[in-house]
Amino acid sequence: MSTTQATERRLLRDGWRVREADKPDASPSTALPWMPATVPGNIHLDLMRAGVIADPFYRMMERGVGWVDEADWVYENTFTVDGPPPHACLIFKGLDTIADIALNGEALASTDNMLVEHEFPVGGRLREGENTLTITFHSALRVGRERRAAWSASGEDTMGPDWFTYGPRSFVRKAQYMYGWDWGPEPVSGGIWRDVELVSVPMARFLDWRHEVQFHEDGRATVHFEVFVERAPAHGESPLTFALTAAWLHDENGDLQPTGLESVTVEVPEGEGRVSVSADLDIADPVLWRPNMADAEGCFGFAALYDVRMLLLPTEKEIGLLDELATRIGLRTVELIREPDADGNGESFMFRVNGEDVFIKGANWIPADSFPSRTRTSPPSARTPGPRAPQRRTPRWRACWRWRATRATTCCACGAADSTSATISTRRATRWASSCGRTFRMPAPTTRTGASALRPPVRKPSAPCAACATILRSPCGAETTRTR
Repeated sequence: MSTTQATERRLLRDGWRVREADKPDASPSTALPWMPATVPGNIHLDLMRAGVIADPFYRMMERGVGWVDEADWVYENTFTVDGPPPHACLIFKGLDTIADIALNGEALASTDNMLVEHEFPVGGRLREGENTLTITFHSALRVGRERRAAWSASGEDTMGPDWFTYGPRSFVRKAQYMYGWDWGPEPVSGGIWRDVELVSVPMARFLDWRHEVQFHEDGRATVHFEVFVERAPAHGESPLTFALTAAWLHDENGDLQPTGLESVTVEVPEGEGRVSVSADLDIADPVLWRPNMADAEGCFGFAALYDVRMLLLPTEKEIGLLDELATRIGLRTVELIREPDADGNGESFMFRVNGEDVFIKGANWIPADSFPSRTRTSPPSARTPGPRAPQRRTPRWRACWRWRATRATTCCACGAADSTSATISTRRATRWASSCGRTFRMPAPTTRTGASALRPPVRKPSAPCAACATILRSPCGAETTRTR
């Protein structure tokens, strides 16, 4: 660990190993030895690399790996700490799913949810030198069956057993598609599917943040930021400063342009643990984020994004920067318009963005791979410009995992909205679409009335932009362009 006052974040990716957990009723000679493990990863991928199982995607090999989901698995990592910090935590960004965590042989915590991050304080548990982190994953398939049986035995069960709709999957907080779906295989799997991070906080760190935008009648915009800060126990009264700046704007070509906005600096309230601090950023002539659609004159909008940087600083300048956050935000208004139809038989379901009615066609994004750790979700360094199609909204399929922040950022940068609700359907079937808004095999244009008349002219399908080519990946791990 560094001796500076800056918050240090360290990913624990190297040196992991995995083995099958001991079985009290099985011969030790049949147990698998320690094998190298990859983090982030999944147990099936580790076993494939070790030559224990074949690729379940190949022919009928899926039927030969079912025993993996019935077993418990132990992951272990040894890492070194130079001078244990008094205030530190371990952040598990994704554990799949039912896990017992131990640090240096002592129980640390248990988790039971694949879909959320878990954070546990370890300041008083770390040792100088080597530390051993152990995570034991229990079979989600077996535990789901046990919970299902217990619920049935309680006498309160009013539903009959059904593998697809009311089986083990219904009793475990885990991506539902991993129990099998009509489009994919059934390796339930498990493991450390996202990063493990060791965070050392000598003085203070950022925890989270949010923002709200208020537009004024004179055209100005005020962006209100609320940031949550955590102080180390010994620094509850240490004076801190929060600095906020938005010096750059991404223009239509993806280039950075100076905004001329001045930095805003406020004092952080005193107090141990979690405290909040607020700051307002006033923009006299805001550039609005627009979806990738054509307006009445046929001009396309672009996803204007402001680069925002947040700094956490001590009052004593010689200590230096404590923590920082960098993000991008778009300024826009979005309204859901529900008005009665002219014939009185229904009502509209239309969005108004920045005061303009927008025709929205949705698509449903299913997982790009059965093993989520193998799916790339980092946004590209730049967006490839090209023709746009009327794809505006890319909902997340409900049986999937929760999207990372980078997935939503990528959609925002491409001018498409990422959503976690049901698809907004149209009267014509939506074909496969990419997150940048380009739709493949689009239906031919038809005569439309009402909100449907807002649809821009249909253009020829094109290849995905860099964002979509980065996200999409075939089951074998190779990047691909899907054109169903």
